[in-house]
This record gives sequence, C-alpha cells and structure tokens, in this order.
Amino acid sequence: AFDGKIYASNRATAPSSAASGTLKIYRWDSDTSAPTVIKEDATHGSLALGGKMVLSGNSSNGRIWFCQGSTVVYYDITNGTVGDAKTIALTKDGSAYNLGANAGETDFVINSDGTFWADGKDKVPALFNASGVWQKDCASIVNGNANSFKLVDFGTRKLAAIATYMNKSATTLADGAFVLADVANGVDAATAMATYPETGFVTATRNTQFMTTLCVATDRENGMVLDVWYCADGQGIGFYSYNGKKGGSSAIEDIFSEEVEAPAEYYNLQGMKVANPTGGIFIKVQGNKVTKEYIK
Repeated sequence: AFDGKIYASNRATAPSSAASGTLKIYRWDSDTSAPTVIKEDATHGSLALGGKMVLSGNSSNGRIWFCQGSTVVYYDITNGTVGDAKTIALTKDGSAYNLGANAGETDFVINSDGTFWADGKDKVPALFNASGVWQKDCASIVNGNANSFKLVDFGTRKLAAIATYMNKSATTLADGAFVLADVANGVDAATAMATYPETGFVTATRNTQFMTTLCVATDRENGMVLDVWYCADGQGIGFYSYNGKKGGSSAIEDIFSEEVEAPAEYYNLQGMKVANPTGGIFIKVQGNKVTKEYIK
C-alpha cells in the first residue's frame, strides 16, 4: 500500500515491442475499487521489468522503481501524474554493475539523501549514490543469495531483514528463509541475529524463479511490535512478530508477555489481517505469542 492506495505492475518481457512487452502500472484506490492503469509504457527495449516494483515518496510526488541487470528504470510522480521513463546506469569502478541474473527482480531501499540500496539474485545488497555509482556492500550474511532487503528503525534499534532463496544450510532451492540483522554499526557491518525459518521452508517445491518478497511494519501497539512477512515463490508465506517493550526514551528494553491482557489479532495464511475470522485456519497474534488456530 502507498498512501492507502494499492499499486502493482505486470511483468513485461523483452523486447518491449512484443505482445507481452508493454509495462503496465496499476493503482487501486481502495480494497474494493477497480484498478486504474496509471502508466503504460513500451519504451524499455530489451529490458524485462516488473518482477519487482518499489515506490518511494508518496502518491502525489514520488517515484516508481524497476531494474534489470545494471539499468534502473524509474518513473517520477509529479502532482499525481506518472511521467516518462528515465534510467540510471549502475557502475562500480567504472564498469557496469549487474544486479543478478534474474531479470526484473531487483529490490530497493530508498534513502532520504537520494542514495539507494539495491539487491538482486546472487548479490548482497549494495549502496549506490543518486547517479548509480557503487558505494559499499552489505555484510555477506545470507551466503550471497539475497534477493529482497528491507531496513527498519525499531525503537532505538536499527535492523535489516534480508531474504534468500537458499539459506546457508540448504543444498537445494527448496529452503528459502530470511535473516534478521543488527545494522546499528552500519549495513556494511551487519551482524545476523536469527534466521527464519531456522532451517528454511521445509518443502519439496524448488524456488526456480529465485523470487522472494519481504514486507516489514512497526505500526501496531504504538510501534512496540515488529512484523515481518516473508514470501518464497512456490513455498509459502511466513509471518513473524516481535513484541518489544518500550521504556524511557522509546528504548526497547525487553520482550514482555501479555498473552492474557492483549487483544487478539487474526491474519489469514497470506498475512492479511482478518476482522472476523471464520471457517478456516488463521494466525493468532496476542501480545508476543503467535499461534495457528482453526476457527469454525
């Protein structure tokens, strides 16, 4: 969601002149509204775009980001109108910097100073300046197989969630996971705190698309709860929640138990909140306790 609106795109294949090559960006103004095509573009040539899309700013004045290989394609939003495509060439030491072999599936974290982190298949997240010149890498804590990356301030802690289609102990593509890391000393000095699921998704399904997605939120219980949703293509969606107690000047002091007093919240297996769950299996979050329940 972006300012309460929902945005998505198709996956436009290369070349852009092909029938499936037109990139379309859609917006839903509410959960129940019909989609509106806010941009239709077939000028991206040989680039395949849309495996991932990232938005920065807001729906009135912001930017929509895509990437394949060493080329970032972006669309500025000005007064609610999506402009024409522009590009940034990613480089390191004067040579093209390729963000992984899987076309169109680059994740971004956009910083307020114009710099940005970018992450693709078989690359650690890397920081670039606004002109696309490499600055530094994230510490390698997911075996070099990262392809989704989020930064979050949680109380006084600075954390990163870094997804991999294959965790350190995996020998196949069937064990995707994400690492929660402490980045208080900088992303280039990140230290792993835990891997979720610890042994990866235990499934026979191989993630042959090398596709993972992370969503991170801290908007529950006055910012005391860190929620992470992790999706591995063909394997499932994991929901993880950490409840930290704030004290003093919003410092996180400890994990606390409030299973009895806290109101229960329910989510479906796709990670969407459900107000009145009935007829199925739901994830129940109450305080720092997360369980699965069948509700008739």
